[in-house]
Amino acid sequence: MKQIGILELHYHVKYLYTKAKICKTKETNVTIFTTKEIYEKLTTYLKNTSEYDFVLKEKDESINSFLKKVKKICDEKIDL
Repeated sequence: MKQIGILELHYHVKYLYTKAKICKTKETNVTIFTTKEIYEKLTTYLKNTSEYDFVLKEKDESINSFLKKVKKICDEKIDL
């Protein structure tokens, strides 16, 4: 099964929703890297969040630290 990662940090919720729906198929797992605020807004569009994996930036976590975490996860498990 292909592993797809999507990164969104700048409040483009409808764009993120569209990309997530397009990428999610029977042959893919989708991991979304985002903030808690965007996640909360996304749940109004994305009804079944359990079909996706989420990695959320902590409130006190720097962007640089979060991106390093994203890179590590992508290097280990994300194909695209």
